[in-house]
Amino acid sequence: MLPFIRHLPGYWGNLYRRATTMVATLDEKYIKTAKRTYDPNHVRGIVDSLLKMKSERRDNKLDWFTDEHISNIVYDIIIAGVLTSYASITGLFLIILNHAHVQKQIQDEIDKVIGQGRKPRVADCKNMPYTHACILEAMRYISVIPVPLARLASRDVNLDGYLIDKGSMVVISKLTTIKYKKPWTFDPERYLDDDGHLILSEDPRRQSSTSFGLGRRQCPGESFATKRIFLFITTFLQQFKLLPAKEHDLPSCDSRGFRQQFTLSPDPYYCRTESRT
Repeated sequence: MLPFIRHLPGYWGNLYRRATTMVATLDEKYIKTAKRTYDPNHVRGIVDSLLKMKSERRDNKLDWFTDEHISNIVYDIIIAGVLTSYASITGLFLIILNHAHVQKQIQDEIDKVIGQGRKPRVADCKNMPYTHACILEAMRYISVIPVPLARLASRDVNLDGYLIDKGSMVVISKLTTIKYKKPWTFDPERYLDDDGHLILSEDPRRQSSTSFGLGRRQCPGESFATKRIFLFITTFLQQFKLLPAKEHDLPSCDSRGFRQQFTLSPDPYYCRTESRT
């Protein structure tokens, strides 16, 4: 998006070089290796599926579908699907380590709804309002993507007296804190009503969260990410109790101190587990 930074000295130039090195590594590991070993009769995953789609295109309907498209789809999955989930899960684990009562309430809900006789399912989420609220609050509190992708103004817009010219690149600040009382307090109950039920998605308190953006350009991966994190967290906490490490200090879970890269994520930290079974 900002190719000129390659010419800058110091931090920004190094950041650009690290990014291009990462892309080259991903390309070799996930795309070039798949192409060298591709067998149309043995589809191993999404890269093979895309390669097969390209090789079987008919009637020029997929002439636009090139190797570059395949590469970009894979990059999108890794960056938007893997890095963000990783940052959310490691951040939520650190929150749990700093708030023992949160872990206890999640595990009480797991024991009540799921028990120990089977694995958690996506369908369990609707019956576990506190756990769902913890995930929503973690996404708000951490704000994994600190600055959304840029947009292009399709027409002249007057916004509160400020003129945004057509063709201007607009970067929206993620105002995930100013709309909430005590924004730097981790409080899942802000998403629960007086009876302990999860407030509806239409409720202004949930609409105020911009973790996945708003409007027609809202991130299409919201449902996938929420379900993925729910399954990971509940499966882990069903089996284990998460505890601070005995010989290492527990860092703060305040996301204002997290590493600011493509995603906001905590520095590596130590913890330990105890089996619940």
